[in-house]
Amino acid sequence: MQGHDSAHFLKGLDGRKMSKTYGNTINLTDPPNEMYGKLMSLKDELIIDYFKLCTDLPLAEILEMERSLERKELNPREAKARLAKEITTIYHGKKQPERPRKNLKEFSKRKSYPLKFQNSKFKKRL
Repeated sequence: MQGHDSAHFLKGLDGRKMSKTYGNTINLTDPPNEMYGKLMSLKDELIIDYFKLCTDLPLAEILEMERSLERKELNPREAKARLAKEITTIYHGKKQPERPRKNLKEFSKRKSYPLKFQNSKFKKRL
């Protein structure tokens, strides 16, 4: 009798297999601005999986967030901002995520991107 594989794998930002070739990765060594921005580009249906697999939040809190998203009481953008802050904080410390968030809001208002993103695949996801 074969066992059932119940392992969950983290998908790429676009829902496909995470791959540098697809340009859908978040690298642990990404600078805070880039990590935060990439997480904000995550497909909505992957938000809860990323919370479960990549953060230390209690499962009860994640499940409540999932219910709130399903009932449309929580905007997916707000959930992604929380996710981006949680994950960026894990890898860059508590003081790092605020600046990327401010920069992302500024980029959104101006619809312009940092020079290093001008010709990147990342720009298309913002």
